[in-house]
This record gives sequence, C-alpha cells and structure tokens, in this order.
Amino acid sequence: WGDPHIISFDGVKYDVHVKGELPFLKSTDPANDFTVQARTVPVKNHPKGPAVTSGVVVHKTGEPTIQVSLGEDTDSAHASVFTVNSNDCPVQLFVDGQARDITTGTGLTDATVQVKGNR
Repeated sequence: WGDPHIISFDGVKYDVHVKGELPFLKSTDPANDFTVQARTVPVKNHPKGPAVTSGVVVHKTGEPTIQVSLGEDTDSAHASVFTVNSNDCPVQLFVDGQARDITTGTGLTDATVQVKGNR
C-alpha cells in the first residue's frame, strides 16, 4: 500500500489520483496549525495518467518547515540522485525554503530526514 494510496487514521483506504496541491493532514485543533501538504502530478508516459506524489511539505508555526520533492530530472537544482531498480530518482530537500543536501539531513536537531538505502 503506497503512493498515491492513503490510509486515514481511522483505517479508511483512499486512492488519490487528483493532480495538484492538496492537504494530506491538517490539525483540527485551533491552537495547533500542524499541516502536511502534498503535490501530486500525472505519471509520465502512462496512458491513463494516474497521479504520483512529487512533493511533501510539513509545517507547524514555530518549527522548521520541511519540504521533500522529486526533481524534474537528474539535472534539477539541489537534487541528490538515488538509483532504484536502474532508474535515477532526483530528490530535493528544503528547510525553511533553503536547499539542503538530503544525504546529510536537515542540519537541525529538532527536525530530521533519514535516507534508508535507496529509499
């Protein structure tokens, strides 16, 4: 079960094939503005054009805003390229809008990004 399939906190399963910017998670507590927003785009060279998640932003006021995105290609600015099943996957990391090398993490003690193997 994975992209763009979602399981809600109450166990409901969804297929999300809309394209664009969408909230994946938003706090309902007025004192907590925690949000997770995602960008979905059509799968390239697929006849039916399903969506795939191409970026995720995690935000909470007073905390670093973390964005992880897939680059358009291996020459994308600020991308680290991972090879998975002989396919190159350019990944970009931004912390508070500043590009970071995803292989070295966020550079912060209170926000981390881990790369496990080729994932």
